[in-house]
Amino acid sequence: FLTLKKRLPLCALRSQRAALAVWSSRVQFPAFHRNPTWPCRLMFLLLALLHASAATAAAAASATAAATTVIVLPAYNEELRLPVAEYQDFFRDWRLHTTLLHLLFVNDGSTDNTLARLKEVQQAAHEVATGGKQGQGQAVSVSVLDLAQNVGKAEATRRGLVHALEQHPEAEFVGFFDSDLATPLQELAAFEEVLRRRPQTDLVLGARVGLLGRNITRHLDRHYLGRIFATCVSLLLDLPVYDTQCGAKLFRVDADLPRVVATPFLTRWIFDVEILLRYMRLRGEQRRPAVGYVYELPLMAWRDIQASKVRLGDKISCALSLVQLYWAYVSPWATWCPPDAAPCFEHPNQYFFLYLGAAVLTAGGVVALLLLLLLWGFVWRRRSAAMPSPVKVKAN
Repeated sequence: FLTLKKRLPLCALRSQRAALAVWSSRVQFPAFHRNPTWPCRLMFLLLALLHASAATAAAAASATAAATTVIVLPAYNEELRLPVAEYQDFFRDWRLHTTLLHLLFVNDGSTDNTLARLKEVQQAAHEVATGGKQGQGQAVSVSVLDLAQNVGKAEATRRGLVHALEQHPEAEFVGFFDSDLATPLQELAAFEEVLRRRPQTDLVLGARVGLLGRNITRHLDRHYLGRIFATCVSLLLDLPVYDTQCGAKLFRVDADLPRVVATPFLTRWIFDVEILLRYMRLRGEQRRPAVGYVYELPLMAWRDIQASKVRLGDKISCALSLVQLYWAYVSPWATWCPPDAAPCFEHPNQYFFLYLGAAVLTAGGVVALLLLLLLWGFVWRRRSAAMPSPVKVKAN
């Protein structure tokens, strides 16, 4: 038995097939074949099975480690808002995890030194990866996709998702976060846990819910505007969703995800809603996505970052974009369809009806506004006429 143990090449026993090959070999173990007693055979068989089981467990662990997660982080003029120190802390913390993680930054044609700052983050990830010891977990890899021109957050995110799917075909999960880390990257582990625990779930949406025990910091005006917008989404598009505009989302890589991001989004700011609508259209649902494949995860931490790029005009544009999404995805004359499918609305004058409906809605809004102004003016004049005129007192 000791002779066999010394001569047994442990590193070569990678699978059951290798163990059986060793069992049948007369070259590596001549002593075994010269003494084919049944106790020797039994001990050798037990030893081979033991190492085959260890190799199977190692292969399973290696397969688990190969389940890569790719996160897209769009950045535009983020030189002063990019928290390099927080990224460094996250790179060190992630070594406790077993999932391979890749961060893909998309520089959306920035005009400042954002690209240099992204290179600093990439260098920090490399230093943490090379400075750690073997067996300490998985390091985070970082790459930068540099766009020559500014295309907007929606298109930058879409191009990043397409690039991630093409360059990382082994990825199991793909998503996007805000590069200013309004949602800390430490929340990513909870997103992955939901997708692993719920095989029927394909989309995990971060939800900024202010609960006890959670650190959700939002400005009151943005909070109430967000609630009004979410209510409009739920009523107009019939989506029972609490928070569509949180910048943290994770998707399971399946056959539908490449088709969802294959074509540019119609809107610039509310592409999150558009992603949900595209999933609904791909899966043949005009209304209400199945509760199973969409999951909202309340975040443990979120904060408003100062100097936000969302202006008043952008907020008004979001409201108008809802009407655009309704006509393109929900209305009977919906025009969007997957790039590899037949046209969804075949009519020689489909765009005429689309533009006519948009014009009718716009004209109706203008008329309603004018009626409100006339009503206000009429009420003001009536109140002014009903008020007694001031009495002038003559001095003696």
